Amino acid sequence: MVENKDILNQILATLTEQDKFQEVVRIELECTRKEFQEVKKEQAKMYELLLTARERVSEPLDNIEALSKRVWSLEKDLSHMQRKTGMK
Repeated sequence: MVENKDILNQILATLTEQDKFQEVVRIELECTRKEFQEVKKEQAKMYELLLTARERVSEPLDNIEALSKRVWSLEKDLSHMQRKTGMK
């Protein structure tokens, strides 16, 4: 009878450890989901910046001054995107 009790205690200890491990996995999964949502939000912002940059580049050019303003604005947007993604 003592052996059965020892075996049951070992099984109970193993199940308790598994429950703890599953809780850790659940917490890590939730953190990963939140980080993924953040990445998706940043990706959407970058896409909007790229669309804006494309619109600015495709606008007709009236003169050199307008061109230089658009180039400066585009460089500023690209620099911002690079900082956001850690490329700079």
